Amino acid sequence: MRLSDELRGLEQRWRERGAPVDALLRPGVDAGVVAQTLLTIAEPHPDVVTWYGWYDGSHYDPEPILAPTGRNFTQLAEAVRTREVLLFIEADMLGSGDRDDPEMAFQPSWLPVADTRDADGNAIAVDLVTGAVFRYDNGEGTGVYLQRSLFIADDLASLVHLWCDELDRGTYVWDSATYQWQYDRADQPADLRDRHIIH
Repeated sequence: MRLSDELRGLEQRWRERGAPVDALLRPGVDAGVVAQTLLTIAEPHPDVVTWYGWYDGSHYDPEPILAPTGRNFTQLAEAVRTREVLLFIEADMLGSGDRDDPEMAFQPSWLPVADTRDADGNAIAVDLVTGAVFRYDNGEGTGVYLQRSLFIADDLASLVHLWCDELDRGTYVWDSATYQWQYDRADQPADLRDRHIIH
């Protein structure tokens, strides 16, 4: 499956359910700009270029979560800043002894492409080298929250395909009066919800 096709399918499903996609998401970024922006980190995986070429993340105001992801999509510049913060937190945790398993840490090759944008939320990060996708619990980094990572997909296309399937199966409807998605949490598959792949 191609990521570009899956993203078009995701957008189509949002529109069919009444979501004002153009108001929720920012216009895409030129491939050359994506590559240049990430050059100091790594040559970006083609999936990351496709992702930000599709849309440059969510608008901030208002910023309802995107069904069924449970997150906003990060803007490219925001993703770079968030990555730097998370790496700083990881270094602090390692230095203080709060990180007992380095393999669960946020990795330097990761870029957070979606985030809950709250103190004890979680991000979806793509490995810029391999294209693999991880969920990362991005707590405050003080030891109060145990930060950990979890592999969730081989690539973004697989993850987006899963989101499309959940939209087809679930009860998600856009409510223009509240400017939010309405859905029945009891209808959600427990395994996807527990792994924070959906919300």
